Amino acid sequence: RAQDSIGYWRLMGLYGKTFFISSDFDSILYYNRPVKEYDKRAAACPRWNDVLSDVYNIEGNVWMQLNQPDSAVAYYEKSYAYRLKGEKGHLLSDICMNLADAHLHRGELAHTASYYRRALFICDSLHLSEHSKFPVYWDRLTWIRVILICPIIITNWQDSFLMK
Repeated sequence: RAQDSIGYWRLMGLYGKTFFISSDFDSILYYNRPVKEYDKRAAACPRWNDVLSDVYNIEGNVWMQLNQPDSAVAYYEKSYAYRLKGEKGHLLSDICMNLADAHLHRGELAHTASYYRRALFICDSLHLSEHSKFPVYWDRLTWIRVILICPIIITNWQDSFLMK
């Protein structure tokens, strides 16, 4: 009976997540598999969508650690879609940052910039505390500057160079 509880499956996913610290990626995938299988018979609700979002997000992290950004993007996108239908919208910015990082590893700077901007927009729109916004603003500040400002600098440099 306990295995029909959202709490049981949330804890199963959380237990799988603990293996990330030791880089035991096979165990993460092993413990997440039954959670995803249960989804076939689970009643859709916001709390369950949050559980699935966590499961797909950590699997995206696994694929990033294994240098498979294409797979990571697919899992992060599933995580984002479930989180949109969940109760923990304040975590959307974290998924956006993960998507931005994965696209950066793929060399897709336009997508990278788009997801960094979306993360900032979410933080501002939800009026998240400074503590919540800190990773978005601090960790990505350098990349945001590079992505948003470098084209302007290069254009200005080319213009001034050509004028000489």
